[in-house]
Amino acid sequence: MSLPAALVARNVDHPDARERDVIERELTRLSPLDVPARVAAWAEHFRAWGEADYVLGDAPEGYVTGGRLVDDHHTDCVLFTHRAVELAHATSAEGALAEALARRFPDGDPQEIVAADGRVDYSHPSRIAFAWELLEAGVLGANATGEAGPAVEDVATARFAAGRVRYLPKQALDPSALRDGDVVWFILDESHAGAARVREAIGAAVGHLGVLSREGAPSGDLALVHAASADLPGVYRGGRVVSVPLATYLARVERFKGIAITRFAAARARDAI
Repeated sequence: MSLPAALVARNVDHPDARERDVIERELTRLSPLDVPARVAAWAEHFRAWGEADYVLGDAPEGYVTGGRLVDDHHTDCVLFTHRAVELAHATSAEGALAEALARRFPDGDPQEIVAADGRVDYSHPSRIAFAWELLEAGVLGANATGEAGPAVEDVATARFAAGRVRYLPKQALDPSALRDGDVVWFILDESHAGAARVREAIGAAVGHLGVLSREGAPSGDLALVHAASADLPGVYRGGRVVSVPLATYLARVERFKGIAITRFAAARARDAI
């Protein structure tokens, strides 16, 4: 895909993007790995870099408001996960932009999505805005929830009818079935006051997402690498990209009642979207 020069300037050659030479060097270094390992490695790359602040996409300085595909210095859980996946499927910094357009705006016409100044129109109807719809579309991996335990149906929300959202309750999860590079989707618990407000206000089923990685995790465990909006007292300081054992996160964060899982096939060749 030939990308508009203004789009590249706004996203690759921009002060808020990770330096192009760093991205290109990492793409080369990670190229021998399979796709799931590259997803985990890119998540760990941004965690170790440590220069990203948590900024919700719709906030005044967020990537949605700014019409950006890339803002490595300001991120939220959705942008962080997208970025890890898109870079894992790319061979160049510009190639990651093409991945971003295809995965965030499936079937959308880039000529309609990208303005003359390189600004991306996140109000375009081809954009997938709800997390569960992202999961269903398969752009962040194929649904593998049933492989990690007995998936059950979630209760309906204002947007999702009963039977559409299937998840694993915390207690039903088989940690041994999880893999490096899995994307984890955290299901809101309607019995938690804060989670219930989100479900009722916008009909969301998913309240957070991140990437699993074995790097830095206790032996036999998997760590959740994610853009954390708030502190987890005694575990990490929020407002940045952090790593925490998945079991610890599930035990401590009460607003989620379970998870769904997506994953990519372990192929070295670029996966088709």
